[in-house]
Amino acid sequence: MEKKKKTVPAIKVAFAATAGREKDTHLLKNKIRVDFLRPQLVCFRSVHYASKGFWQLSFVFLFGSVHYASSPADSSLFAPDASPCLFVFSEEAMCRGEEKRETLHLPGASTDGPPTIVNDEELMSSGHELHERYTCPLCCLPIALPVVKHSVVKSCCSKTVCNGCVLASYQRGMGDTCAFCRTPTPYRNAAVLALIQKRVEARDPKATRLLADAYYNGRYELEIDVPRAIELWTEAANLGDLNAHFQLGYVYCDGEGVEEDVGRGVRHWQHAAIQGHPLSRHSLAVHEYKSGNHELGVQHWMISAKMGYETSLNAIKDMFMKGHATKAQYAESLRGYQTALEETKSPQREEAKTIFNKNE
Repeated sequence: MEKKKKTVPAIKVAFAATAGREKDTHLLKNKIRVDFLRPQLVCFRSVHYASKGFWQLSFVFLFGSVHYASSPADSSLFAPDASPCLFVFSEEAMCRGEEKRETLHLPGASTDGPPTIVNDEELMSSGHELHERYTCPLCCLPIALPVVKHSVVKSCCSKTVCNGCVLASYQRGMGDTCAFCRTPTPYRNAAVLALIQKRVEARDPKATRLLADAYYNGRYELEIDVPRAIELWTEAANLGDLNAHFQLGYVYCDGEGVEEDVGRGVRHWQHAAIQGHPLSRHSLAVHEYKSGNHELGVQHWMISAKMGYETSLNAIKDMFMKGHATKAQYAESLRGYQTALEETKSPQREEAKTIFNKNE
């Protein structure tokens, strides 16, 4: 007699299926984060944000069926060159094992070639909140700026994990593995580079940008190769990495390795700024200030200062001292900066500061 298969409770769910990448969609009023940890294994995190807190629900299941005794998933969905798709499961479709497949546009991605021109209204009304890349995937708190000082990028899964969660992993005796995916931590340059390149082959935006950074700075024993770095930054930008847009902005504005094209560089910054990239917003402010547009520069600095970027706050203070910003603008920026900074704090992170930043 055949054993009856146990079924998962039917729910409406939408998620993005894309090799080695993370996509966001929505389940009712909650935010669904989909993390592809390894082939056929999918982790859903449902995070509900409240005014002063949040809760998180996580569960894992084998992709490809709605019952526990699942048949193997279609491996083509996880091929490195697979196009990102949107699968929508209704209650009836889940019972029948059917799904609706649609093309999904990657948030933050741009088409090949220079970014499109951003109009002034969109530029000043969008990107006032930090992009989700500034959120730790474990504690779900925004990471303080500069991110490189308060977090670690994992070469195995391309996740940016805050120092607080890294410390918690060490305290639980798991310091030799990734705090997110539990992959053994590599220490040799060759091993780190191999993990990054593996994710680059899977068209991971952040890994592609990390490899570009490595070529530009000569990391992991690579020879400095600026043209190769620009090529990889361009690829990462097209895949949606905002830091890549930020780097390309400086490359084109300074004419480093490419023909100088200030307009194109500014468009890269604009493209990142409207999606919540504070460093790009700050760069736009500097560009406008140097062009004599002091008022517009202050407006950009106010936005990035309220996102928690101290350098922008200091710039507004300097503008106030020079008479280009009002006392009210500086006060508003200071309040916003303090609020943003407070949202990044936790007891675990404060403890991590005393350990990781003790030499400062």
